[in-house]
Amino acid sequence: MCAAFIRCPGRELRSVGFVGLLLYRTLLDAYICGRLMTVPNPATYVQPIHFEDFSGPQFERLVFAYHVRAQRWASLEWYGEAGSDLGRDIWGVTEDGETVCIQCVNRASLTSAKISDDLSKVLRAPNGVPKRFRIVARETVSALKRDKIKAYVHASGVMHCDIWSGSEFEEFLRYRAESLLKRFMNGEPFPDSEPELAAFALDSGPRDLNEITSLTTDAAFCIVEAYKANIQGFTGGKLPPLKDDPESSDRGRALIDLLLLPANRFLIGPSGTTKTFHLRHLAVALINGNREIPIFIDAKGYPGNDFWSHLRRCAAPLLRDDLNVLLKAIAVCGLRPVLLLDAVNECPSGHLDSLLSGAQEFVLQCNARLVGTSQTVPNLVGKLRSDIVEMSLPRDREKEAIYAYHAGLAIGDDVSYLSAPFTNAYDLKIAGLCHSSQSTTPTRADLYDRYIRRSIPDNTAVISALLRNIAGEMSASLSLVMRRNQFSRKAEQFLLDQQIGLSALDDLTRCRLLNVSEDLVSFEHELLFDYFRAEHLLRHFPTPSVLCKELQRPRNQGLFELILPRFSEWGDVEQILLSTSSVDSLRRVMEGRCGASAQRVLERQCSVLLVAAQQDLTNITVKCESVILEDGKRRFVQVQIEGNREWNRYERHLCAVIAHNFARPEIRLRFLSLFDATERTLKEGAYLAARTSRFKPGPVWAKTVRTYSGIVNWGEMKLPCTTILSEIRNSRTASLYPRGVLPIDDELLSRALSDECSHFALHTLNRGWHEGGGGSDIDVKLTLAERGIDSGIGIIQLDSIYLLQSIRPEMKDATEAQMQCARGLLERFVPNDIMLNSLRLEVLASYGGLELIVSVEEAIAEMRALISADQPPAQLLEWAQMERADVGQLRREWACGCLSKIFEDVFQGVYWDAYQALNDPDKVEILCLAGMAERTGFLSDWVISELHKFEGEGIVTVYAYWAKGIDAEALSPQEAVVTYMLAIQGWAKSQSLPPTYREPISSDDKAWNLVGELLFWHFRRGDVEASTERAEEIWRRLADDVPNAVPDVFYQISDSHWHVRSEPFSIRLDLLHPDKARPLLESAIQHRTSLTSIFERGGFRDQGLMLYVLSTLGKIGNLQTAGIVTGLVEDPVLGKHAIAAIAAIRSRMERS
Repeated sequence: MCAAFIRCPGRELRSVGFVGLLLYRTLLDAYICGRLMTVPNPATYVQPIHFEDFSGPQFERLVFAYHVRAQRWASLEWYGEAGSDLGRDIWGVTEDGETVCIQCVNRASLTSAKISDDLSKVLRAPNGVPKRFRIVARETVSALKRDKIKAYVHASGVMHCDIWSGSEFEEFLRYRAESLLKRFMNGEPFPDSEPELAAFALDSGPRDLNEITSLTTDAAFCIVEAYKANIQGFTGGKLPPLKDDPESSDRGRALIDLLLLPANRFLIGPSGTTKTFHLRHLAVALINGNREIPIFIDAKGYPGNDFWSHLRRCAAPLLRDDLNVLLKAIAVCGLRPVLLLDAVNECPSGHLDSLLSGAQEFVLQCNARLVGTSQTVPNLVGKLRSDIVEMSLPRDREKEAIYAYHAGLAIGDDVSYLSAPFTNAYDLKIAGLCHSSQSTTPTRADLYDRYIRRSIPDNTAVISALLRNIAGEMSASLSLVMRRNQFSRKAEQFLLDQQIGLSALDDLTRCRLLNVSEDLVSFEHELLFDYFRAEHLLRHFPTPSVLCKELQRPRNQGLFELILPRFSEWGDVEQILLSTSSVDSLRRVMEGRCGASAQRVLERQCSVLLVAAQQDLTNITVKCESVILEDGKRRFVQVQIEGNREWNRYERHLCAVIAHNFARPEIRLRFLSLFDATERTLKEGAYLAARTSRFKPGPVWAKTVRTYSGIVNWGEMKLPCTTILSEIRNSRTASLYPRGVLPIDDELLSRALSDECSHFALHTLNRGWHEGGGGSDIDVKLTLAERGIDSGIGIIQLDSIYLLQSIRPEMKDATEAQMQCARGLLERFVPNDIMLNSLRLEVLASYGGLELIVSVEEAIAEMRALISADQPPAQLLEWAQMERADVGQLRREWACGCLSKIFEDVFQGVYWDAYQALNDPDKVEILCLAGMAERTGFLSDWVISELHKFEGEGIVTVYAYWAKGIDAEALSPQEAVVTYMLAIQGWAKSQSLPPTYREPISSDDKAWNLVGELLFWHFRRGDVEASTERAEEIWRRLADDVPNAVPDVFYQISDSHWHVRSEPFSIRLDLLHPDKARPLLESAIQHRTSLTSIFERGGFRDQGLMLYVLSTLGKIGNLQTAGIVTGLVEDPVLGKHAIAAIAAIRSRMERS
C-alpha cells in the first residue's frame, strides 16, 4: 500500500482528497524514516573498468557510442584510418554549430609528443581548426600534464580543450549511458561504421529517464525527499527570514524570485552583502518547489583538478548515498539539479579555471544550471554564460532585520539606532548576537570582545591570547591559513605552557571562531582575523607613538578601525588618526563607528581646517601666465595662485571627510562661508591680475573658474575649497544621499540663481547634476542650463549642454513648453569652439530640433563615389588640387571620415544605415580605403574588426599595414594595442609567416615585434611544431634582449580588454606560458624604476604597470616569487598589493 501511494504521481493525488493526502504524507514519512534509520546492507563496491583490457578499436567505438548517446549532433563521423597505429579520432558538429575533435588515447600513458603530433595533423586537415579538442584517455592524467596540454592546445588556436581520464570517462558512462556500458562489459560487439554504431548506441535501451538509471521511481522519489529533508533541517531551520525591500530588486523575495527563473546567475558584491544568505534561501525555495534540486559546492577549499571529488565532499553531509545516486534519482523524478557555487572569489587563483571548467562540465553533463556568488565577476569558460546580479551592502530596513533576528528583538526604532553603525551583514550578525541594553552604540572592537567571550566562555583569556599569537604569526607570513599540524603543535605547546588542559584545544576547534579542515585552519571571517591581529599589535606596541608607525605599514592599514576605539585621550586619538591613509576610514570615524571620542576629535579637526583655509585666503595672489608668439604679441594661457600655505596629506583627507558631512550644521555653515570667501577672493584677484597684465578680465576669470572651482582635483592641494568641491562630485555618485542631492544644494542653488550669480555654484551644480544628481525638478535644471549658457564661461557652457543631454530621458513626459525651452536654448547658442558646437548639435538632434543633415540615399551615393576609383567625387579632386596633395591619400582620408560619421550622433544613424546598405565587395573596398589612411583617429580597431568578416587580397594589405608596428602616438594606447593584435590575427588567417615589422628603433619596438610574432604563432593555424620551436627562441630573446620592455607590453595587452570573436578569447600570454613569463615579471620588480614603454606615459611612469605585475604574479608565482615580492610589502603605495600577491601565492601553494 505504501509503495502504491509513493508511486502515485502528484497530479493523481489531487483526486484522493484531504484524508488521502494526509495518509499519503504519513506513509511517505514512515517510508523515508525507514530508509534512513534501517541498518544498511553491507557496502557494495563497484570495481573500476580496466580499459587496458580492450583493444584500441573497441575503446574508440565505446567513445563514439557514448557521444552519440550523451549529446545531440548535426554530424558525427570517424576521422582517420581504422587499424592504424595512431588510431582514429572522431569529428563532430553539434546542433548549435560547435566543431569538436575527439581523440581516443588507449595507451599506457598520455605523452606530450603524442598530443603534439596528433594536434598538428588535425590543424592541417581539411576540416580546419575545431572549436573544441577533447582527449579521452584510458589512464589517469596528472594535473601538471593537464595544464601543459591545455596551454599547448590553446596556444595552437583551439578555443576549448577537455581532457577525460579513464576514471572520469567511466563516471560519464555510468551516469549518462549505463546500459551502453553494461553491453560493452558483457562483451557484446559494437559495430564499426558510423550509421550502424549510431543506431546501436541509440537502441541500447529506451532514450528516456529509465536509460539513465536502474532506480525505480519510488526509490528515486524517496532519495530525493530524504535529501530535501536534510537540506531543510541543515539550512532552513537556521536562516533568518527574508526582508523585502520595495525599493530594490537585488535582495529579499524579489531576488529569490529572480534566482528561481531558469537561467545561470552570479551574485556579485563585496564582503557582507548577504550573498551566501540569499543563496541558502534559494536552496530552501528550490526544495519547496517541484522543479529543481540544489547541490551545494564551496569554492573556498577547492584543491584543484578534481572537481567531482570536491563536489562529493561538499555534498556528503547532506547525503546518505553517493552523489551519483542522488543525480540519477533527480533525473528519474524529472527534476533538474541547480549547482549553488559559493565564494568563487575565495577559490585559490591558480585553481579558478579548473573550478569553472568543472562547473561547466556539471551544467552540460547533468542538464543543470548554475547560481554562484563572488566578490568580483568571474571569467567564465567555454559555453558557460551567466547573468550578473550586482548586490549592495544591506540597507536600513534589512540591517534592522538582521540585527533584530540575531539579538532576539522586535524591529523598531531602538533596533534602527543599534544597527545603523554597521555596514555589512557579518558585523550585523555579531552585533545582534552580542546585543546588550547599554545606551551607547558599541564599536566593532567592542562587539568582537563580546563575541569572543560568548564563543569561548571557559579559559577565555588564555584562548584569546593563543588566537592573538596565531593571528600574529599568520600575519607575519602574509597568509590567511595555517597548516593544521602546525596549528596543533603551536596550540598544544601554548596550552601546556599556560598549564591548561588539552581539552581546551578540542573546544577551540569546535567553536565557530575557526574554520578547521583536514589540512588547514583559518579564522571564521577575515574581519575576525583582523580583530586578533589588531589585539596582537596592541599588546606588542602599547604606546600610541610606536603603534602609529606600525599602523602606517601597508600590512596593518586595515586594522585602524579596530585599534582607534581603544583610545580615549584627545592627544592619543589625534596621533592614531594621523596614521591612516584611508578616507573611507575617516568617514566611518565621523559616523561614530570608532567611538564618541574619535568622532569629537575628527569633527573638531574639520572645523579647524575650514577656519584655517579661510584665514589663508588673505595671503593669496593671482598671477597671469602668458607666452610670446612669433609676431611678438603675448597670449594669455593660464592663471596661478601664489602665497598659499602648504597643506599636508592628512588635511587633504579631511577635505574629503568634509565633503561627505554637510548634514552636520557646523561643517555646512563653515564651508559655505569658505566657499563665498574663496570665490570672492579669486574673482578680485583675477580681475586685478588681468589689469596688471593688460589682458581682458573675462577670459582670465573664465580660466580661474575652470582651474579652481573643483573640476580638477590637483595632486597638490593649494585651496581646500577647490579640493572639497572636487570631492562633492564624488559624493553624488557614492549613494550617500538620495538621488544625488546634497544638503548644501539648496544654498548653492540660491547663489547660482541670484542676481550676482555665483559661477562657482553654477559650475558645481551643472557639473554635478549632469553626472547623476539634482533631484527630479526639470524646470530648475532648465533654468540652470540657461544660466550656464548665458554665463559666457566655456566650461560652464559645456556643463550646461551636458546637463540638457542628461535630462533628455527624464523629459519623455515633459510639456511642450519644456521641450521648446530646451530646443530654444540649444538653437540660440552657437559657440565658436568646433567641439562644443558639435556636442550642441548632437544634443539638439536628440530633442528633435535638427533636421537630417544628409539623407541615407546621399550618404550611400557619397560612399559609392569614394569606392569608384575611376570617378572620384569632384569635390575630392578640387580639394587635392587646392592642397597639392595625392588624390589617393585624400580619398583614403575621406573614406575614413565618411565611416567615422557612423559614430556621430549628429547624423542620427544615417551613415550606419548607408554602410549596411552596401554589398560586401563595396564594404570591403571602403573599409580598405579607410584602413590605409595615415590617421584613423578612434576608428582603426573597428575597421580591422569589420574586415575580419571578409576575405581578400586587399584586406591582407590592410592587415600588413597595421601589423608593421604599434602606433605609439595614438590618442588611446588601448586602441593602438587592439588594432595591432587584430591585424596580426587577420594576417595569421592566410599567411604562413609573421608580418614584417618596421625596423625596430628602440628596445620597446623590439619587444612589441617579438611579442607580435608570439601572437602570430598563437593565432596561426599551421605547423604547430615549427611555431613551438620558434616560440622558444622568442621567449629567450625577450629575456636576454629586452627584459625591461616586456612587462609593459604584457600590461598593455591585458589592459586592452579586447575581443577577437563574438565571445572573449584568452590572449594572456603571461597566463598561457607562466613558466616563461614569471622570470620576466620577477625581474620587473627588481628593476621597476627602469621599466620602459613605447607609450609616452607608460613604463615606470604608470603605476598601473606594477599593479599588473603584482596581480599577475599572484596568479602564476611560486614560493621563490613570494620571496621577491616580499621586498615591496613596506612600500607605501605598492605594499598592500604586494601583500595580496604573496597571500594568493601562498594560499595556492598550501591548497595544492
